[in-house]
Amino acid sequence: PDNKEIMVNSYDNSILYTDMILDSLISLIKQENAVSYLMYLSDHGENLYDDSRMRFLHPPSEPTKYVAHIPFFIWTSPDYNSAYPQKTKELHNHLNSPISSGDVFETLLDMANITYPKANLNESISSDKFQNSKQEILGGDMKIYNFKNLH
Repeated sequence: PDNKEIMVNSYDNSILYTDMILDSLISLIKQENAVSYLMYLSDHGENLYDDSRMRFLHPPSEPTKYVAHIPFFIWTSPDYNSAYPQKTKELHNHLNSPISSGDVFETLLDMANITYPKANLNESISSDKFQNSKQEILGGDMKIYNFKNLH
């Protein structure tokens, strides 16, 4: 389409703005010199005319790999690393593991050292009990898709 460059540039600018906000948050947290971490993940990616299908934004039907592959990271303070060296080690151990946004709840609690009777550390990437995620996504058509099968 005629406006492809403008649309891609607009999306890229939104990512740059998000990066600036996250950098600002990390800078503020660092000033506290506290046991702390910051977790970020996007709720979805976008189609940006990435292939011959020429899709744009996120579709109301079957998702694409461009929509399902999202940014996700965890920053930990030096004090956090000292207080929880095993959790930090496990985060590094699972750096290239298949993970899913479904792992966020258990990871947030585990990293905060919060436990509860039915905790499932198989879903915490900061745990040595973590098991690779199925990486499934709910499409706009209300069907569940496996990330590995998306195009």
